[in-house]
Amino acid sequence: MAMMSEVWQIVAASCALAIGVGSALGALPTLIMDAVPVSRTAATVSLNTLMRSIGTSVSSAVAGVILAHHTIDFDGVTLPPRNGPRTVLAIGGCRRRLPGLRVLHLPRAVGRQLRGGTRAGGHGRGKVRR
Repeated sequence: MAMMSEVWQIVAASCALAIGVGSALGALPTLIMDAVPVSRTAATVSLNTLMRSIGTSVSSAVAGVILAHHTIDFDGVTLPPRNGPRTVLAIGGCRRRLPGLRVLHLPRAVGRQLRGGTRAGGHGRGKVRR
């Protein structure tokens, strides 16, 4: 967090957080679809989307509260100090590791059976042995 004295440094930290969150949340629907039966795919992916929306709203609210809490009054003018954005970025940096840890606890799909007897993950090649 020592690297927060210039605007480009804050932009670089924000971009790193966005890349990490985007890559983790982008891969999550595929992992979810591999881990659940075909009959539950739509429900689980839509639940994932709902949780992402709630998480985005809550994290924006928390960041706003943190930034509002860290303002200082200087000769009648309210100013944001350096601690506010640093705290938000530190929380975001710690928080972005959680989706990756959750992925480790997803059950591994050996191969789901789709309609017609094909296996998921094999791109429709071959039949499932019964």
